[in-house]
Amino acid sequence: MTTQLSLPYPPGTFLQTEKGYFYVFSLKSGAVVRYRVLTKRVLDSWNPANIVMTSEEHDGVKKLSVVGKLKFRDGSLLYSQASGRLYLVSEHKLRHITNPDWLEHLGFKRSDAVWVSLDEINLHEKGEPLN
Repeated sequence: MTTQLSLPYPPGTFLQTEKGYFYVFSLKSGAVVRYRVLTKRVLDSWNPANIVMTSEEHDGVKKLSVVGKLKFRDGSLLYSQASGRLYLVSEHKLRHITNPDWLEHLGFKRSDAVWVSLDEINLHEKGEPLN
């Protein structure tokens, strides 16, 4: 479902502009800011119910600062095409799954993993491995 919103955009709103960029709006230190979404795979991890179509020239887009890139949502299972490693995103960090028994323990199958690029992997700080 796509709708047009008036200012201000409420926190949690996902936007797509004519350039194809997706942004998510969030509160940061009491101000509404936007985060760039690098790929549709990152966007899909958030399972947005509504994406607002707007323009890069819209005041609601131009006035809000881009403060960073949105990362994969916690609980995302990622397969790095570059390294061949499986990761779980937990507390905004990548946790390398070094023991395949962890997949069953976490309720995942290997086929649940989203194949991602090195740029997408590098969005996240590395956490302790799951072994």
